[in-house]
Amino acid sequence: MAPAMRSTSRPRAPRVSRRWLLVAFALVAALRVPVASGRGTKDAPGPPPEWTEEDGRVVVKVAVPRPLKAYVITPTEAPAEGTKAELLVSLHGHGGTATGLLQYGAGIMGPRNGYVLACEGSGTIPTDRGEGHTWSAADTAGILACVDATIAKYPVDPKRVVLLGHSAGGTMSLETYRARPSAFAGVVTSAAPMTPGAGQKGARVAVMLGTKDGNFAGAPAAIAAAEKTIVGRVLLITDLPHELPRVAYAQECVAWVLDSKSGSDVLHVPLEEGGDVRPPPDSPAAKAKGKGYRHVLVPYAGARGAPADALPPKEAKAKAAELAARWKKAPAGTDLGDDVAAASSDPLSKDTRGVVSGLVLARYGGGLALALGKLKGGDVTGPVESDAGWHVVARDRAD
Repeated sequence: MAPAMRSTSRPRAPRVSRRWLLVAFALVAALRVPVASGRGTKDAPGPPPEWTEEDGRVVVKVAVPRPLKAYVITPTEAPAEGTKAELLVSLHGHGGTATGLLQYGAGIMGPRNGYVLACEGSGTIPTDRGEGHTWSAADTAGILACVDATIAKYPVDPKRVVLLGHSAGGTMSLETYRARPSAFAGVVTSAAPMTPGAGQKGARVAVMLGTKDGNFAGAPAAIAAAEKTIVGRVLLITDLPHELPRVAYAQECVAWVLDSKSGSDVLHVPLEEGGDVRPPPDSPAAKAKGKGYRHVLVPYAGARGAPADALPPKEAKAKAAELAARWKKAPAGTDLGDDVAAASSDPLSKDTRGVVSGLVLARYGGGLALALGKLKGGDVTGPVESDAGWHVVARDRAD
C-alpha cells in the first residue's frame, strides 16, 4: 500500500469580515465540552430510551442529560443473518432540523445498505422556514445516548459508525467524537466553523469546504491538521457557498473513512461531481498550458475495490508502466481517449474515455491528486498509486 500522500498546494483563503469570524469563534466556544471522564467509555446510564413513530418515521428519544430526539432510517434490505450494517450519524446546522438531513443521509447510506441516525439539537429557534433547532454543549451526551440506543436495537457494527455534521453540526460532530473516540470510525464535516485539532488526534476526518463559504477561511487550518494531527481528507469545492455539497462527494468521504487505508490528501474538485477537474490552485500545473486530464486505473489484487481476477501488484504496475511508456511516445496531438477506454478498469470514467471528473478525484485522491498538480498539456505520468491500484495520468494539450 502506498505511504500517506499529501498535497503541498494550499488554497488562498478569501477575506472574511471580522464580525463573521467573531460569530464563528463564539459558536465554537459555546459548543466546547469537557471530555468525558474515562475517555473512550460510555456515559453514566440514565432513563431508558423511548422508541416511537412520528409521521411514519422511527424516532428515538433520550433524556441524558436533557431531552433529545433522533430519527432513524433503516436499510432497504435487512442485513443478512449474522451480519451487521454501518451507521451514519448526521447532525444538522444551526437553525436546521434532523428531518432536513434525513434524505441526504439516506442518499449517502442507501448504496451501502446502512442505517442513518439523524439527531436534533435540544434548543429551538424561529427561522423563515419554521421552527429550527440549536445545539448546546450538553447535547453531546444525548447524541451518544441515541447512538447507544440504536446499536442496542438494530444490528449495527459498532466499529463502523461515522459522524457527519453540517455547519454547527460539524462542530458538534468533532466535539462528540472528542467525548468518546472509541464510538466512531471517523468524522465528516461540511461547512463547519471548527476544524479538527488535538481532540481528534489520529482520527480519520474528512473536511468539506466550499470556496464561497465564509468558513473557507479555515481551510489552511484543516490542511495543517491533516499534515500533523489527524489522518485527514480536505475536499475543497469550487464555488460552493454555505450549503451541503453534492451527495456524491459526501458518499466518497464516508467511503474514505470506512473503506480506505490511504493517508491524508487535499483535493480541489468542481461544484458538480461530473465536472472536469482543473489543476490545483498555485500548483505548477495551474501555471502551465493545458486542458483537462485523463487517467487509466490498473487495479491489483488486494487493492480497494479490486476484482477477484486482478493482477498481482508487480504485474499490474508493469502493465501501467507499459501504457505510460506507449503514450509518452505517441505523436503530439494523438487522441488517447480510445486507448484509455480500452485499457482502464475505472467504472467511473471508462465510458467518458478516462476523463478525470470531480467524482473520480474524490474516489481515488492520493497519488492521482499529486499527479494533477505537476502536468502541463501533453504530459503523461505513471504509474502513480492510490489504494485502488496503479494510475497512468495524461493532460490534454491546450488548443
